[in-house]
Amino acid sequence: MNTKRPSLLLFGWLLLATPAAAQTYDGFDYTNSDGTITITGYTGSSGDVVIPSTIDGLPVTSIIGNLGGSGFPGTMISVSIPNSVSSIGWNAFDGCISLTSVTIPNSVTSIGYSAFDNCWGLTSVTIGSGVTSIGDFAFFDCGNLTNITIPNSLTSISDAAFEGCALTNVTIPNSVTSIGDSAFLSCAWLTSVSIGNGVTNIGDLAFAGTGLTSVTIGNNVTSIGDDAFRCDGLTGVYFQGNALSVVGYPFGGGAWGPARPGNRLLLARDDGLEQYLCWSSCLPILRNRQQLRLSFEWHSGKHRWLHRQQPDGEYSRHD
Repeated sequence: MNTKRPSLLLFGWLLLATPAAAQTYDGFDYTNSDGTITITGYTGSSGDVVIPSTIDGLPVTSIIGNLGGSGFPGTMISVSIPNSVSSIGWNAFDGCISLTSVTIPNSVTSIGYSAFDNCWGLTSVTIGSGVTSIGDFAFFDCGNLTNITIPNSLTSISDAAFEGCALTNVTIPNSVTSIGDSAFLSCAWLTSVSIGNGVTNIGDLAFAGTGLTSVTIGNNVTSIGDDAFRCDGLTGVYFQGNALSVVGYPFGGGAWGPARPGNRLLLARDDGLEQYLCWSSCLPILRNRQQLRLSFEWHSGKHRWLHRQQPDGEYSRHD
């Protein structure tokens, strides 16, 4: 598991910020800043929490954990977030272990650092169509989260955003341009992922330790980080684009073999429309061990390429 590491910028902000004095309304702790309300906690007795859209005639626009407030209790079963809210900030619902599902309204544009961290009871999340960013550790270690709906508005998935979740399949829309380090690390039940054509960067360990057996990479990906797809069961990778600059060893470890100097990306293509890719370290794993020369085989349109390992360790292509 990835060790949580909030940025220096975040620490600096926490040290320098001087929040307004917390007040209480109907069980909610809140602060008033420039005529807008930030909810910082709930001390009421209800397990089904309905956050108000206004307090004292002022709009509730954000939810932030423990900013001079009590935070939300672990006994909270459900939460209703009003359409007035535009930001779910850092640690907003951190540790709400009894929360089982949440719907984030279309008015929300950002989900912050550790917003739903360690919500162990959370099984389903629907993210509204206004969200553009999901912050570091936003759903970290939500060990029962099996279903997530990612909207077409999202542009980035930050580091460890879904690390340790129980997701079984993920569709990343074309609007997303980057997938951060460890974004889906150790999602052991994740067996299917579709990466949209807008993604250009896939970070280190992004899908490491998942249950993926195959993966489709969109046509605009230009870089893949170290161990991004270090998955024991991964046997096939399909790349839709025409060019790829891989940094490091994205398939190092597991069934793809150890990351080591000399690994090379092997490509087969059909008129620039399709490419299949595999690191050379995976070939000894995939080949028939009784036929030592047979290494790996691609099928693409009319053509078939067969790579064989030569005595000197090099791979040659045979049509």
